[in-house]
Amino acid sequence: MISSEPRFILGLGAQKSGTTWLYSYLEKDEKAALVRPKEMHVWDTLHVPANARFRKFAEPRLHRRIFHTLRGRKQPWQVRRTFLKDPENYFDFFAAKVSQPQKRITADITPTYMECDASVLKKIRSGFEARGVTVKPVLLLRDPVERCWSHLKMLMKSNRDTMLFEKVTDPQSQFAKFCQGAEAQLRTNYPFAIRTMREVFGEEGSYLGLYETMFSAEEIERLSAFLGIEARPDAGNVRVHGGSSLKLSENARSEAREVLDDIYEQTADLLPQVREVWQY
Repeated sequence: MISSEPRFILGLGAQKSGTTWLYSYLEKDEKAALVRPKEMHVWDTLHVPANARFRKFAEPRLHRRIFHTLRGRKQPWQVRRTFLKDPENYFDFFAAKVSQPQKRITADITPTYMECDASVLKKIRSGFEARGVTVKPVLLLRDPVERCWSHLKMLMKSNRDTMLFEKVTDPQSQFAKFCQGAEAQLRTNYPFAIRTMREVFGEEGSYLGLYETMFSAEEIERLSAFLGIEARPDAGNVRVHGGSSLKLSENARSEAREVLDDIYEQTADLLPQVREVWQY
C-alpha cells in the first residue's frame, strides 16, 4: 500500500549485500528526496569505536568532492560536521527533505549502522518521531562467505588496506584470515544486527531481506509494501556496482565457512530460510 506519511529509510546493512541497489531503487521513486552519498556515517562514527575513523569524512580536504551533492548554504563537509557535532541537526536536515511538496521519502543507507546497539537505534527512532517522521529500518543479508569474499575483492581492487586488515596481495590464501579479522566479523555479525533491529522496531516494523532472493518480483513487492512505495518489479533486472569476477576456490571457501560457522548457525536460528538459500 502506497503511504503518504513522511518516512525515513534507515539502511542498516549489510555491506556488499545489495544496499547500493536499494538506494538506486529508492532514488527512482518520484516521492523520494535522497542525498548523496548514500552513506552518511554519522551514528557508527559516533558510537562504534572501530568506525571512529569515519570522522575524517567531515574534513574538507578529503571529502568535499564526495559530499558535493549535499546542497545548502554551507559546504558539504560542514553540513556533515554539524551532524557529528549535534545529531539534532541530522534529524532536522532529513525531516526537512520530506516536508517538501510531493516528497515523502528520504534515506541514509550506511551498512555499518548494523554495528550500532539498541540505544542508538532508539535515539534515531525517537529523533524522527518527534518530527513526525516514521523510521523504516531495512537490513539486507548475504551468505557470510560470499559477503566477505566480495568485501575482500573490493579491498584488492582499490589496492588499499584498512585500519583493521593488511593490504590484499593474495586473496585466496588471505581469505580465511580476513574472515577472522575484526572488520569482517563486525560487518558479518548478522545475529547482533537482527536482534537489535527487532528489539527496537519489532518484527512487523522491520524489513529483513536476503541478497540471494531480493531481486525477485515477489521480494521487490514485499520490500515496496514495507516502504509504502509503488513496486517496480523490473528493477530486479538492473545490475548495480558489479564487482570483480574472480572466483573463490573451494579450499578457501571451506576454510572460511569453518571460520564463520557460528554466524551461519546463529543467523539460521533467527531466520531459518537461510538454510535453504545459503551454501550450507
